Amino acid sequence: MMRKETKKQIMLLVEEYGFQIFVSCRIPRIYEMNVEEVNNYNKEQSDFNLKASRGYNLVSDDYDLDFEDVNEIEFDYSGKYNEVDYCNSGLSENQLFKELSGIFKEINVMKVAQLSDDYLLSEYESQARKMAILEAEKVKRESDPTKTKVGTIHSAKDYFLKQYDQVSCEELHVISLDQMDHVIKDDCVTIGDNDEIERIAAEVVKKATHRNADYVYVVNIQKTASTQTLKKNVEIATKINERLKILDCLMADYAVMVGKDYLSYRMKEIDKAINEEEKTK
Repeated sequence: MMRKETKKQIMLLVEEYGFQIFVSCRIPRIYEMNVEEVNNYNKEQSDFNLKASRGYNLVSDDYDLDFEDVNEIEFDYSGKYNEVDYCNSGLSENQLFKELSGIFKEINVMKVAQLSDDYLLSEYESQARKMAILEAEKVKRESDPTKTKVGTIHSAKDYFLKQYDQVSCEELHVISLDQMDHVIKDDCVTIGDNDEIERIAAEVVKKATHRNADYVYVVNIQKTASTQTLKKNVEIATKINERLKILDCLMADYAVMVGKDYLSYRMKEIDKAINEEEKTK
C-alpha cells in the first residue's frame, strides 16, 4: 500500500505536468433514476471528477448518490510530456498511483537526459565543493589545537600516564569527551579511599550528564592494587557502565593506575591482575 505522503507528491506532479484524472462509478441495475435524477447525477459526476483531479477525497457527503450501492469506482488518466501521450482507464486507486509513479520517474529520467553536459558538470562540481568544505570543517574540528584529544584506548593510556604523573593521592577522575575525541572536562569525583560504590557510580554519571558527554574514560589513581581493591574497581566499572548505557553514553574504558602501572577494564587487564594475584596465594 502506497503511503499518503507519496500520493500527495504524485498529485502535485499531476498538477505540475498538466495531467488529468477522471473518476467513474458502476451503479447496480436496481438503482432506478428518472430523467431529472440522471441529469442531476451527470452534473454531480462532472463536479466529482473535477474535485478528484485536484486531489480531493473520492467519497464526499456532498453527493446524494449512496456509495454503498456503487459496485466499483474506476479511474482514468491522461497527459502529455515531450510529445509522448500517456493515458489509461478502468484502474483501481492503487493501480492509478502505481502507474503515475512510474510515468513521473520516466519523465524525470528524460529531463535529466536533456540537460547539457556543462550543466551536469557544474552540478557535479558544486556537490564536490560542498563535500570538500564539509570534510575541511571536520578536519579542522578534529585538529583544533585549543582542544585536547585522547583517542583510542591505547593512546589514552599514554595520555593518562602523563596527565596524572604527579598525582600523589588517591583520586578517581571522569574524563568527558565529545564525538571528536576531544576532552570536554576532566572532573575529580572522589579524593581518598571510598567504599561507596553506588555513590561513586552516581557521581560519575552526574558529571557525564552535566558535561553532555558522548563517552567517558574513568581513571582511578591508587597507591596499591590488592586483589580486594581490584575487585572493588571491577564492581565500580560494571555499575558505571550499566548506568551510562541507559543514557546512551559510552564508557570507553575504566582504568586503575598504580604508579606507572595502568590496568584497563576493557582490555581485561584488571581481571588478569586479579587472577595472577590469586594464583600466588
